Amino acid sequence: MRELSCTLAEATAQAPIFFDLLRARLEGITLASPVVGLRLGAERLEEGGKALSLFPHADPDPEILQVLIARLQALLGEGAVQQARVMDGYRYETRDRREPYVHRVRGTPSFDRNAAPAIAEIATMQFRPIEPQPVAVIVAQGAPALLGTPPKAVRDYAGPWRVDERGWSGNVACDDYDLVLEDGTICRVSHAAHTWSITGYYD
Repeated sequence: MRELSCTLAEATAQAPIFFDLLRARLEGITLASPVVGLRLGAERLEEGGKALSLFPHADPDPEILQVLIARLQALLGEGAVQQARVMDGYRYETRDRREPYVHRVRGTPSFDRNAAPAIAEIATMQFRPIEPQPVAVIVAQGAPALLGTPPKAVRDYAGPWRVDERGWSGNVACDDYDLVLEDGTICRVSHAAHTWSITGYYD
């Protein structure tokens, strides 16, 4: 016996959605023997009705999204579709976590006319962390002067910021710098022991 579970994004009365979701769920399954029977059951029933958005055209179709996720899971495996969640942390490497994607129906938002605008009047650059990559750095007068191969001149810098943490996952001790290179690139580098690495860029 092979048991498969399919979760609907939200309550629906459209029968074709069930079949689309089941077909997508079965696409990545290889059965070891012929099919001699099929049993379909509903394990959980919710009360009907949901809050509607004022501008529904801006919301993704949850049924289409759920079928797409089922097909991706069938192709890539369980847990392959993930979402990011912002976490509290002192270091940017620990400020987000990946977890399996779960569709949540958005509630009706509340508006505060006195609240600050969601978008600042002056745009700010966003830091994009990457997996640390070793890089060659030439230091002059106690600060990075040339970066990379072939070397690019450092026009300006900020730092260093000392990172010194000790915990169950290990010890971290390094100095971080933000660098402005001659081609306009703004990046963050980390110096630990005798090695340098690029840990992110600003967009």
